[in-house]
Amino acid sequence: MALFVVIRVINLFVNIIVTLICVEAIMSWFTGAFGPGLWKAYGIIHQVTDPFIRPFRALLMRFSMRSGIDFSPILAILALEFIARILTRVLLALM
Repeated sequence: MALFVVIRVINLFVNIIVTLICVEAIMSWFTGAFGPGLWKAYGIIHQVTDPFIRPFRALLMRFSMRSGIDFSPILAILALEFIARILTRVLLALM
């Protein structure tokens, strides 16, 4: 029973982070139209999501994959979903 709660918390955490990464990516397209309130919200979202995106951005920069599109949010989402699935399977195997 406790493992199901842990699995739910892991999945909830990943879903929240993935949603925030998507919101940040969409907001980044319209930064010029932000008022002061949206800038503050964008800054908070960026502070939460940056630790998940930064390693992938650095990885893409290292391999000189610089283009007009930042693929690091997509890689971060894929990695988070993969890790969540692995953790879920490991926890379910412990039951």
